[in-house]
Amino acid sequence: MGGINTYAYAGNRPTLGIDPFGLFTMTTDVSWGMANNIGGWWNFGQLGGTNASVTTRCSCTQECGSWKLVECIGQFQIDVLIRNDLRSDVEKWVRSREQEHVDDLMAGAGRMRQAGAAAEAALRKQTFSSKESCEAQSQAAVQAALISVARQEWSLSKRRDSNGSHSYPGIWPYK
Repeated sequence: MGGINTYAYAGNRPTLGIDPFGLFTMTTDVSWGMANNIGGWWNFGQLGGTNASVTTRCSCTQECGSWKLVECIGQFQIDVLIRNDLRSDVEKWVRSREQEHVDDLMAGAGRMRQAGAAAEAALRKQTFSSKESCEAQSQAAVQAALISVARQEWSLSKRRDSNGSHSYPGIWPYK
């Protein structure tokens, strides 16, 4: 076929990358895994766990003796672990509860993209004295914007743990 790849701006994944200002891209990935223990020895009874992380990288270019931001790319990673010694009915229950956290976090991904795009747009108006300072300051600002929203979403989602809806109601969940 050939031609211009019109989805390159979104890492060839247009359903996961939104580009409202013409540059900012954020991908979201979810991974599920099994583990012997969730949360360490002090939390031996935890049946599953969901964690999220945000990474950002930015690139800059030199224009007329100063440096300007070209683009930033954000990555929102959600990792879910389920204990591997659970009965199958309990594993199914735990998966459904952890999926609620994933759904909560994914629901906030649009707000994260907006915050990252706004931070990137503000930074594109600035000039920097070096490539290193441009990339470091841009990365820090966009990362902070993404993390701020992610923390808000995570705080809302963690209420599920404290209100008892994620407390296993049965007896002895292990094989």
